[in-house]
Amino acid sequence: MPLKVNLPLKILALALSVFITALAGEDYYRLLGVQRNADETTLKRAFKKLALKYHPDKNKDNSEKAKEMFAKVANAYEVLSDPEKRRIYDHHGEEGLNQHQQQQNHGGGFHGEDVFSQFFGGGFGGGGFRFNFGGGGFHGHHQQQDQHEDFFAQSDVFQFNIGNLGKFYRRHEVWAIFFYKSNERESKGYKDLWRELGEKLYGIITVAAVNCHEEEELCHDEFSVYDVPKVKVFPASIQSEGLIYNGGMNYNEIANFAIAQMENFVRIVNSGNYEDFTKGNDDKLRVILFTARKTTPPLLKALSKELKGKLIFGEVRQTDHGLIQKFKVDKFPTFLVLTDPTLYTGVVYEGAFKKDQMMKFLREYAYQKPKRISKSANKNTGPQELTLERLRDKSCNERDPTICLLYIANPTETPEQYIPRLQALSETYFDDPLNFYYVTPTAINYNTVFDEIYGLPSVVVIKGKRRSYSRFDGDVTQDEKLKDFIDQTLSGSSTFHRMKGELLINGGGFKDEF
Repeated sequence: MPLKVNLPLKILALALSVFITALAGEDYYRLLGVQRNADETTLKRAFKKLALKYHPDKNKDNSEKAKEMFAKVANAYEVLSDPEKRRIYDHHGEEGLNQHQQQQNHGGGFHGEDVFSQFFGGGFGGGGFRFNFGGGGFHGHHQQQDQHEDFFAQSDVFQFNIGNLGKFYRRHEVWAIFFYKSNERESKGYKDLWRELGEKLYGIITVAAVNCHEEEELCHDEFSVYDVPKVKVFPASIQSEGLIYNGGMNYNEIANFAIAQMENFVRIVNSGNYEDFTKGNDDKLRVILFTARKTTPPLLKALSKELKGKLIFGEVRQTDHGLIQKFKVDKFPTFLVLTDPTLYTGVVYEGAFKKDQMMKFLREYAYQKPKRISKSANKNTGPQELTLERLRDKSCNERDPTICLLYIANPTETPEQYIPRLQALSETYFDDPLNFYYVTPTAINYNTVFDEIYGLPSVVVIKGKRRSYSRFDGDVTQDEKLKDFIDQTLSGSSTFHRMKGELLINGGGFKDEF
């Protein structure tokens, strides 16, 4: 008999409960997928799983729906994790809760849009907002749940949690993640190692850590990490799977493993390809590192990645003595922005080799353009020394289709005295088929090739294909008269004479001083 009496009562109670819930509005327990007697730990786990499920960076194809669902589950957790709000909701439903909040001047309920933006950093990750999972609802600041040691406070290690998961999804650099539990001794043993990695690799890769004691859902559901401590390395590409690190737990091995996953946009530059490196038609300034290392430094890789499309990065090894002499490099590393490829000059960086400081230096040049490229074919970008190599190539000889202006220096002159004047002239005639060269008198057989050169400095214009020349009779320091001479040459009104012999360079050119 008791069973026959109680069964209808239970059915009636269940039906009444469903009816009340329907009248009350949204069923928060169903939204979170928990029983009505769920404790705080169960609520917390349920909410974290759903926060991962509806994360905006995982639902880009249906972001509005994800945003709506997250707002609902966040609202449900906000209410059920607060004992007073939960009591009111259990007795009076959603409508009763809203009325109570209005009476308390709380604005009439929960604003899912606000917490979505806070939790996901404006909708798409990164903010430092976290839930107070110790009870009492949402708070816009972090409160620790327990007294476990914070391994990475005041360090360069990025402390990873569900709230800032968006930064990982939108990564542009390599991430090395340490999965640990703050209540386990073995994890604590690697605390100092990971702090060292964070400090030394700061700005090169992201060194992160997840406390699986607090972020169990993140470790299990998102990264399939069930045993700790564990290290996983993720390449910059969002499509790339993480790599489990199985090597020794020491700085060098972990750093080398992570750095090996970095993208590299640095070109090895040497005497053979220098001209090709500097003559690209991409309107970007060149940056060169002179280094004693045999491999590309990770800091240079990181800079080349971040400034890709703005600057072109090159690397000259210590063994390339030719370029090192031409640039007058006397210490390693030397880092510079190339301003004049033909004169082998640039702006040298003088600060510490730290990413933030180097980025500040490079940003000044990231949107500048190099010297424009002449419309004239076979055109140099500025005055060049007439060397044996250039003469053998095609400069000022029978294979040279351009006009060659040759400045024969006075033995007492220094290049610093006349190169700036030649540079200014070359810019004036940038789009004309005229190349500017300079040479010392001891390096060239000018007296046996040209007539009537009695004093130095002197300027002659050579038409290599015709083996003819025209000599400037005035003072070479008078720029206007020199321009008149050049204009007459280009217009075809200058008088040219036959060269008496072949132009020769004897190798007695300028010597670099160190």
